Amino acid sequence: MTTAGLSPQLRDCLTAIRDHMAANGGASPTYRDIAAALGMASPSHAYVRVRELDERGYLTRKPGRKCSIALVDQNALDLPHKLRRRLDRYCRAHGECAADVLTDAVSAFLDGADSDPGCRAEAASVGRERAL
Repeated sequence: MTTAGLSPQLRDCLTAIRDHMAANGGASPTYRDIAAALGMASPSHAYVRVRELDERGYLTRKPGRKCSIALVDQNALDLPHKLRRRLDRYCRAHGECAADVLTDAVSAFLDGADSDPGCRAEAASVGRERAL
C-alpha cells in the first residue's frame, strides 16, 4: 500500500509509528509517544491522526485498549478501501487474521466454481480478457 495519497502530517505520523515499533521490538507506541515524536502539544492530536490512518486502512487499533496499534501488512493483497475496512472490522469483531479469512473465502469460492461448469467457463473468459 502506497502512502502517496497521505498528507505530509499523516505520512509523518505513520513513519513515527513504524520507527517506534522498529526501535522497540514491534511494541506499539502510545499516543503520547507519537505526539512526542511529532512535536505535538497534546496526545489528542496524535489520536486524531491515528484514527484517520486507521480509517484509511494503513493500520488497525482496538479502541479502548492501550498500545493496540498494528500496522497493516504492506505485502497483503491490495483490496479496495471499503472492502479492506469491512475485512478489518470483521477480523477485530471475531478475533481472526485477515489472511485466514481471505484464504477461507477464496477456497469456498473456488470450491463452488469447481462444481459449477458455467462458473468455470465465465472465469476462463474473464482470465482471457485480462490477459489481453
